[in-house]
Amino acid sequence: MKNAISLDEPKLARVADAAAIHALLWSEREAIPLKDRFNTEETRDWIRQHCKMRHFWVMKREDVIVAAMLLKPAEIMYLITDARFRREGLGVLLLRHAKRKRDELWAQVKPENERAIALLRREEFREAASWRGPTEPGWVGYRWTRAARDEPGGKLAKRKGRR
Repeated sequence: MKNAISLDEPKLARVADAAAIHALLWSEREAIPLKDRFNTEETRDWIRQHCKMRHFWVMKREDVIVAAMLLKPAEIMYLITDARFRREGLGVLLLRHAKRKRDELWAQVKPENERAIALLRREEFREAASWRGPTEPGWVGYRWTRAARDEPGGKLAKRKGRR
C-alpha cells in the first residue's frame, strides 16, 4: 500500500533527531554519495551542531524521519528521502519549503544523480556557470532565484502570458 503524502509542513530538526538523520543519510550513501569517513562520531556531532543551528529540516511519518534537508543560508547540502517513501513528493515539499524561505538557493549534484537533477530542474533550478563556493571535482552546481520566476520563460511569466 502506498503511503499518503503528509500534509504537514517540514519541521526543524531537534538535536534529538541527529542520530536518525545520520542513519537516513548513511542508508543512502551510494546515491548521495558519502565516503566511509561520514560514518563517524565526528560526523554525528556535526549533524547535532547543524540541528542546534536550525539548519536541518525533516519530514516524519508516525514520528519517524523519512526525509531530510540540510539548508544552510542559501545552500542545500543534503536533500534525501528514505527509499521506501520515494515518489510521494516529500523531496518536493522540502525543496519548496526552502524556496519560500530564501530568495536564492544553490545545490551541488553528481551528474549521474538523475533523480536529483530532474527534481531541481522541475523546481526551476538552472545549472550554474559558477558555484557559490568551492566545488568538489565531478559535481555540478545548480542555482534558483526568486527573481528568475519573473524573467521571460520563467514560471510566473508563463502564468501571466509573458513567454
